[in-house]
Amino acid sequence: MPRFPHRALPLLLAALPLPGCEDWPLYLHLPDATQPPPEPRRITFAEDPSLPEGELQDLGEFAAPLVATGTGDLYGCGFDPTLDWPAWPDHLIDLDGDGVADETGPWFSGWYTGDVDSYGIGPLDDAWLDVSLSWDHSPDGGVNSPYRPAEPEGAWSTESDLDFVVLTVDESGASADVLSDSGFSTRHPEESGQVIPLEAGERVIVAVACHHAVPSAYALRLQLLEP
Repeated sequence: MPRFPHRALPLLLAALPLPGCEDWPLYLHLPDATQPPPEPRRITFAEDPSLPEGELQDLGEFAAPLVATGTGDLYGCGFDPTLDWPAWPDHLIDLDGDGVADETGPWFSGWYTGDVDSYGIGPLDDAWLDVSLSWDHSPDGGVNSPYRPAEPEGAWSTESDLDFVVLTVDESGASADVLSDSGFSTRHPEESGQVIPLEAGERVIVAVACHHAVPSAYALRLQLLEP
């Protein structure tokens, strides 16, 4: 009886049809590697100066992916930490600086006392929101000086420090609680960092405000990404 060398066995098995697999569509379950990602819809918007102070400028609901870029101008700055609206989200807080969280609570309290521009947006389907804010008179090195209103001649008094805050919206359309405070810092530009998950039909407000002393024009970018 003839014997096959070991090296010929794999070639022989590869040439034999496997029972029941003759019509199996190989790689049918894999995505087409040549299919490009969907091109996002791109829109532009500008602050509506005719709106009364504090009124929402509703951009609408959109399908992801979307890139919305807008411009505006803030004419007043200020922040009052004693105000009791809105409710800020809780975070882990390290009170003694040992690297271990001691309690849970909000990082901030209060609200802006100057000009605040509010934009409403929502996804038609589940989506991720990504926000970026840049402005004129940005700080050297990308970081603003600390806000110290008790020192009226301090470095903070010559800078623009803009923030954005993402708030939830109740059924009446009024803003309620802070959904994301990642845009409240001394960085330039301000960015959401981790994306903000939104459910289909959920509406949010992106509020843009001036924290330091010098008003400024700004550019706001809102992106809706597919999860």
